[in-house]
Amino acid sequence: MKRTSILLNALLFSVVPALIIVVQYFANVIILSGYKYLSPTEALLYEGILFIIAGALCLIGIGGAGVAEAAEAAAVAKTFPSGDETVGPSEIFREYRWKPKGSTRLGLILIITGVLMTLVHLLTF
Repeated sequence: MKRTSILLNALLFSVVPALIIVVQYFANVIILSGYKYLSPTEALLYEGILFIIAGALCLIGIGGAGVAEAAEAAAVAKTFPSGDETVGPSEIFREYRWKPKGSTRLGLILIITGVLMTLVHLLTF
């Protein structure tokens, strides 16, 4: 890996979460200025937890069989006669097996942002 690529990734993973936190904090100050039950830093805690969950979901990705594939498998299984020629779920779902297609960078940025948001809340508590 090139040195510039490492530096760009380090810059990406440090500057982007910091910008998101600053923008989100000022948005919380503007939105929650008249609300006495929730402070902007408490809102950062809740948003940080949501960011961590969203980042984990982005890392997991999407893939596998859905409802449409299950319906297709049921329809195909009904058309075959009973006996040795029956097509089972393993043959039908073989092509729909889990293929992770997650966005790694987005997931990592969201997780780092969420951790930093919770740290901001803990430091100002």
